[in-house]
Amino acid sequence: DEENNADIIMPASTKSIYKISAAEYIADQVRILVKTSRGRELMKIIYSDPYEGVDKVLNDYRDELVAMKNNQQQPQLTNNGDAASGGNAVVDVSSSMALITSCSDLMSNLVLARSERLSNESTFLPPAHFIVARVLAAMIIIGYTIATVPIVDAQGNPPVASSAFFAVLCAVYLFFSTIISKCYYTMLV
Repeated sequence: DEENNADIIMPASTKSIYKISAAEYIADQVRILVKTSRGRELMKIIYSDPYEGVDKVLNDYRDELVAMKNNQQQPQLTNNGDAASGGNAVVDVSSSMALITSCSDLMSNLVLARSERLSNESTFLPPAHFIVARVLAAMIIIGYTIATVPIVDAQGNPPVASSAFFAVLCAVYLFFSTIISKCYYTMLV
């Protein structure tokens, strides 16, 4: 456990390069969200995904920390007990690794949130349309049934034409209900 709590000396310029690279990818993603269309965002994801770029920077930084930790035993201390800086930064490896892991998890969550957002944006109708279409279709069938009740014969049978029309109406309702259900539940998954 002592090895995980070790400090290493890293050139400040190296640490800055990772920060600048990650900031450029984040700025690129913000620019995409603010200025471009969904189609351009999808093309950007295909050719140069900003989230993938940030994840690559995190992995590269993790690899460099591990390599530097393996190459350095202890930081060089000056007479007053401070780490010798000379343009270098003292990096706590364990907290840096925890931060990198946390950022990687956050990147995974951002990718999931982005894919859900793009999926919802790509549906041709919002979920409320599916609910409204189902309710309207059910009301038409119920209304037709209620309207048919007064014209039944003495045995309680509706006219043949009315029965055939009701069967066609039910078939159309079931057909569209099935299509709407598949579209709606596909969108939820």
